[in-house]
Amino acid sequence: MSATLADLTIVVVTWHNAADLPPLFASLASARAAGAELVVVDNASRDDTTAVVRTLVPDATLITNTANRGFAAGANQGLAASYRPFVLFLNPDTVVAPETLPRVLAYLEDLPAVGVVGCRTLNEDGAPQPTVDRFH
Repeated sequence: MSATLADLTIVVVTWHNAADLPPLFASLASARAAGAELVVVDNASRDDTTAVVRTLVPDATLITNTANRGFAAGANQGLAASYRPFVLFLNPDTVVAPETLPRVLAYLEDLPAVGVVGCRTLNEDGAPQPTVDRFH
């Protein structure tokens, strides 16, 4: 069986991110059209974050917390809302390149012993953004 985007849940945890979400959602449009599920967990934003989600991606699962529970708790809520075999956690200020998600799913399918993948992160100007460090 080949993994497809319909096997993927994308979890985004937000807190006051109304301005960040439109570019993210636009970058996910083709993946969502191919069947990827979107779960947005909002940590009690007081801006228009939930309105932006409801307007731009009305079919997304939106979980609204009454308090800011933090990223980890929100990520766990998003994970619990999905039953798909692959889950991607994204920050709301992310823009995903079009080829990224199919390539990652193919990689994971080819190497079933791999449980976690971290992708290269680039700044807006295309320069690599350091995202990992060795433990001291």
